Amino acid sequence: MLQFLKVENLALIDSVEMECHPGFTAVTGETGAGKSVIMGALSLLSGRRADRSMIRKGAEFCEVQASLFFREPSRVNAAMQEAGLQPMEDGELVLHRKIQAAGGQRILVNGQVAALGQLAALGDVWLELHGPEAPLALFHRAAQVDLLDAFAGNGALRETFSDIFHQWSQLKAKIERIENEGSLSEDEQTYLQSQIEEIRMLNISQEWLEKLESDFHRVSNAREIDQRLSGLEDALSGPKGAPGRLADVYRCGNKLRELVPDEVGPHMDRLDALMVDLNDLFGELEALRSVLEVDGYEIEEVENNMKLWMGVRRRHGGSVEAVLEKCEEMEERLASQGNIEGTLAKLGKEEKALRDQLESVGAQLTEKREKISGPLAKKVTELLTRLGFKKPAFRIEVEPVSTWTERGTSSCEYLFSGTAGQAAMPLGKVASSGEIARVTLALKTVLAAVDHTAVLVFDEIDANVGGEVGREIGRELSRLAEDNQVFTITHLPQVAAMASSHFVVTKDQSDDSAAVSLRPLSEDRGERIDEIARMLGDRKSKTARSHAEELLGS
Repeated sequence: MLQFLKVENLALIDSVEMECHPGFTAVTGETGAGKSVIMGALSLLSGRRADRSMIRKGAEFCEVQASLFFREPSRVNAAMQEAGLQPMEDGELVLHRKIQAAGGQRILVNGQVAALGQLAALGDVWLELHGPEAPLALFHRAAQVDLLDAFAGNGALRETFSDIFHQWSQLKAKIERIENEGSLSEDEQTYLQSQIEEIRMLNISQEWLEKLESDFHRVSNAREIDQRLSGLEDALSGPKGAPGRLADVYRCGNKLRELVPDEVGPHMDRLDALMVDLNDLFGELEALRSVLEVDGYEIEEVENNMKLWMGVRRRHGGSVEAVLEKCEEMEERLASQGNIEGTLAKLGKEEKALRDQLESVGAQLTEKREKISGPLAKKVTELLTRLGFKKPAFRIEVEPVSTWTERGTSSCEYLFSGTAGQAAMPLGKVASSGEIARVTLALKTVLAAVDHTAVLVFDEIDANVGGEVGREIGRELSRLAEDNQVFTITHLPQVAAMASSHFVVTKDQSDDSAAVSLRPLSEDRGERIDEIARMLGDRKSKTARSHAEELLGS
């Protein structure tokens, strides 16, 4: 869930902070007050490209920061790892984006410098924005089929298909590579053999490389190590070293101990121990020399191995894994030279077997999708009727695809019409943002148990609807907020009154400037009654205030 949001210098906002709560949050304010700027701030944190015209006039930058907490962090952590980011600790995620008016930006994810693409990959997991300017995930067939499969409980079947699909894709790529490469000349075969022998001779592994780098560092500093050890040994054993000097101290001390044994005795005991420690230290340093001492043969061997490794890495990849993978490819290519046609025939049989498995599992997926699409569409249609559509039409068409993907051999498309007699069209072609927001609400409510998006934001979901429908929209948003954190930017008092948390946006205007502020109302019932009454038409009207109290409940 979103715990904290801070926005600076965005549009008309100077600086606002928002302490967020679980459940359903409403954001209200007069028309033109700047309510949708909150949505703009969240869109920046979701990885949307920035328009520098969004920066507050006269400011050098705009900055958005957020703190989130995930009780079940596995899905977000998986997305972070896939994006090349360190996973969260204790489910906490801190996002920071600063956009400079002069150009350039800085993005931090839990203190790690990140790219815009990495921020967007995370945004796809934790946030959904639904409004006039928001890119709707539900417009994409991939998202639609994912939700249908989640509702159908197709997770295990999808995973099986995906595993086989990746094997099949790799095998197809291998066959294509062999076909394109063709036969090798004798010189090419000799070259490949030499490269393989060079790699295998080094016996490369991650442990081997770590030892090589450690040894190389040691032999590179062998001369300095020897000089430093010699200096220590001279200090401990030379005529002017510590033991020689301490011997004079020891003789004087012994004579003094004979004169005043009680007073000096304890100090001389410590000196005895120091002499023993010095002798032990000298012995240990001598042993250390034998460990660190490097002969000419070892230096030559380590330097040659490092030179070979640098060459192998430059030619075949920047890591141990890449080099070993390339070595296996070269071995396979050489092995296939004796009988390319036979190799291709063998691989062709393997490819067909995997394709047959894909067709079988894909057919099972398609059958389950077709079976569940009707019941899902019926549930959504029933809810759309309660959300103000008199005769809505919603259906899901499942159809085969010519190009298979990891999602199966079929896809689906959601079709919708909000008016009787109008043909159902793909969601992306529905003109009204208010309509599409309500369709999304219906889908999200029906799919709440299987949809794991943490934060949902709705803007203009109540456009062109009346109070009775607004009340129903508020109820459904509240139900949806039982499993998700839901924010809505609304003009309807019936929707705002259903929220468990309420913020109001106000705009202060002078002759030459305007500023937007945001403040919470949730803990002050009087202020909240004022705002609901204002939304009803007149905050000073007794009737409006009475109606506001009725909407909020006693």
